[in-house]
Order: sequence, then C-alpha cells, then structure tokens
Amino acid sequence: MNRTSVTEVARLWTVVDEATSPGLIASCWLLVDGKKNGANAWAVPSKEIATEITESTEDRPRQRAVSTNNQQPTTNNVILLLGHTGYVGSAFARLLERGGHAYRGVSRRDVDYTDRAALTRLIAETRPTFLINAAGYIGKPNVDACELHKAECLAGNAVLPGMIREVCEAAGLPWGHVSSGCIYTGRRADGGGFTETDPPNFSFRTDNCSFYSGCKALGEECLQGSESTYLWRLRIPFNHEDSPRNYLSKLLRYQRLLDAENSISHLEEFVAACFECWQRRVPYGIYNVTNTGSVTTKQVTELIKKHLEPAKQFEFFESEATFMQTAAKTPRSNCVMDNSKLLATGINMSPVEDAIAASLKNWKKEAVG
Repeated sequence: MNRTSVTEVARLWTVVDEATSPGLIASCWLLVDGKKNGANAWAVPSKEIATEITESTEDRPRQRAVSTNNQQPTTNNVILLLGHTGYVGSAFARLLERGGHAYRGVSRRDVDYTDRAALTRLIAETRPTFLINAAGYIGKPNVDACELHKAECLAGNAVLPGMIREVCEAAGLPWGHVSSGCIYTGRRADGGGFTETDPPNFSFRTDNCSFYSGCKALGEECLQGSESTYLWRLRIPFNHEDSPRNYLSKLLRYQRLLDAENSISHLEEFVAACFECWQRRVPYGIYNVTNTGSVTTKQVTELIKKHLEPAKQFEFFESEATFMQTAAKTPRSNCVMDNSKLLATGINMSPVEDAIAASLKNWKKEAVG
C-alpha cells in the first residue's frame, strides 16, 4: 500500500483548519514530499514545531525509577525505548526492567529524538536490536487541549512516526509504534468490533473527529507499508494505580459521566502483549491491543461500587448531545474493537471486566504531597 501523498496530506490539513499559519501548512506539506526531499523521503518537523513534542501521551511520574539496565549499553542486545518517562513509556520501562531485558530509555531531555540526525546518531551509538516508540502528544487534561495546540499534536502524532520510520528503515532496525484505537467511533456496520483492516471512520478524511484522533489516523497513514514495524493500538488505558491518566481514576473524579460503550486496555497487559509480539516474532503489522470484550461506562461504575467504593454515587449526562453542549469542546471517540488477530498469535488479553475487577481489588490511591 502506498504512503499518503503530499497533496492528500495538504488537502486534509487545509480542510481541518484553513486559518492555520503558513509555516504549519508548509510543515504538513513536507510530511510526505517526494518532490522536495527525494522519492519516498520523509521530512523532519520544523525546529519550531519539533521542540513542542512531548513524551508518550504523557504525564510524567512523580518519581523517575532508573534501572542499571537503563545505562549506556555495552552490547547491542538492547531495546531502545523512546518516551520512557511518559505514562505508557514508563510501563514499558518497568516491564523491561522486571524481565531483566537490557534497554536504554530515552527522553527528549536526554536526546532530541525528534531531530532526524540526532535519532540517527542515537541508533548508531546504541546499536539496538529493536526500538519502541512510546512518544507522542496528548492534551492535558484531555483531548480538548489538542484543539489549542495543533502544531504540537500534528508533530508528535503524525510527523514524528513518519520520521522514525524513515530512520529505522535506513538502519534496518525493527520497531514498534504505540498508536490508538481513537480513530474509530461506534461499531462496524455488521455490529462487530473494528478490525485492523477497517479504515478509520473518525478521522480528517471523514471530517467528524477531534484534532487528536485526526492526527493519530494520519500517523497510521504515514506508516502504511512500513517495513519490519509493529503498530500497536492502545485504547483508554487503566490499571490498579490511581493516576490522572488512568480511566478508572477519571471516572472516580469527574462530576458527571457520559455513558458510552468502549474497548479499553489494561496498561500492564498492553505493554506485555506489545513486547511479546517482538519476543515471539509474530508477523509485523497492526494489532488491536485491547482487553477482550467491551464495557459501558455504567458497567464500569457498577464494578467500582462493587469492589472499591460502595457508597459512591455517579451522575450521567442525559445524552451525548448534552455532553457536547456543556462539557466538551471536541467530539469523543467511543468504539468497540476486535482483538482476535492478536489472540490468534497466542498472545492473551484477559476479559475486560475481569481486568477491571482485578485493578479495583488491588487499588492504590495516588500519594498526596
């Protein structure tokens, strides 16, 4: 499958925001520009935009745990982990450390991996056997913020993966990229969950999405046909640790909730399944890495009351229209995904309600102060 053409990318961008600055439009034109940068060449984001890219979908942990495995490696049997201080990246780091795997975790404070030359040097110096990209951009406290920081969102979620692809392919380095299931909404027409072959229906092309979802979908287009690449779709992460990024924490803290059906991903199961793809050498490609099944918001709140806070009362918006009018600035992705492709490799994901119940039974409240 061919990559997205420069004309298509530029057209998508101008449709999204005609008022965008000329410099940002130029950066989007450069995303895939065989005419200006040579056939199949990928442009590095402009310096102005690149400096705004943040770590993996990121809330930095209060304490940064650094393993002796995370020092400059002396052998080439090492995993290179980009965005290791973010919410998802730090979960990868914990997994690698527990398993005794040699890895080098890199944040942009260490090396500006958004710069093509810097990333090329980093790979040459580290000589890794595999690279994990857990870096990207997400708004805080939610995706509404991406509507105000479009340059950062585009650079972190579309331009950066394309540049990493080019560098890894030039180095002959296999790699995995953390993507998102937020490029879908609802269910398939036949009532099933979306599979890896279904085209996104919540994107710039369908003109119904948040800016964040549009950029994530565009990022996947940038990786179409990529060599030796895993593309792992995460969906609404949660686990047993109270955190602003934890879906369960959000439900506990929000004043009112929108009842919607979703597939979601237990964070530790997600990173374990992603790394197992590499360990087992399963075929490269896209994988929906979600827990088996789906849940509604009300089902999750009932589990919270059963296992954690029996007296907790939850309030819900009357409808999605009311939610959009009173609490949100941009549409939300609520979707059901099919993880059967992943399960067929022998990699297991537990039933979603079991994973939620286990997280609530082992709940750790966020430390105060």
